[in-house]
Amino acid sequence: MKIVIAIIMFASTLFATMAFNGNLSFKNSDGSTFSGKLKGDPYFHYIKTATGDIVVFNKNSGDYEYANIDNSGSHAKLIPSGAKVGSSGTHQSISQSQLQAISRASRASVRAPLTTATTTGLLAGKIWYRVFKDADTGKHIYKISVNGDASSYKEEQIQPTQGTLKVHSLNVVGNELHIDNNTPYYYYSVTQMPNYLEVKKFAQVNNGYVVNRIVRWYNNLPAAQNYYNSL
Repeated sequence: MKIVIAIIMFASTLFATMAFNGNLSFKNSDGSTFSGKLKGDPYFHYIKTATGDIVVFNKNSGDYEYANIDNSGSHAKLIPSGAKVGSSGTHQSISQSQLQAISRASRASVRAPLTTATTTGLLAGKIWYRVFKDADTGKHIYKISVNGDASSYKEEQIQPTQGTLKVHSLNVVGNELHIDNNTPYYYYSVTQMPNYLEVKKFAQVNNGYVVNRIVRWYNNLPAAQNYYNSL
């Protein structure tokens, strides 16, 4: 379970729609621990301590820190305050209504609908480059050839090593990109950007869903390589 939590936090990804409701133990870089519950959904997440404090992970410091609200962007979001859990540092008191407002705004901004028409125009009949970083096996780029009706694609690994050509089924259901006829144990949510798709893979843990991989599909190789090099 600690490995799963580390993957979630270090990838700065999202927690479960139905997160595990029990208390979990979290460890900071100095070895100190605290108890808390995972809260949120695939678009907005945080940890709530037994004392009601809101906590997020700071990937720069490697610590779980009390959260502050940042209103500088297009919508409010939670950010690390710099005050590690258990310290006496200053942080904001965040209400449930504020959390609900951030959650609604996050959903609206992250989950842009991906319609059949958009998919046909964006995916079908084109070459894409799928880039991701796996916690266990490192970072990868795959060359993706999507067929004319976007119902299947072929992929070949081009970095770090050449791989075997594979064929997978691909279809869109609502706002989700489904690959290989997914089961309830995993699915993909999609965010559409100007020259790439960001696809989040979810896996079932403790009867809830957690993100364990973020993939970007680029429509040109230079952009894909730039992202690959930044990972």
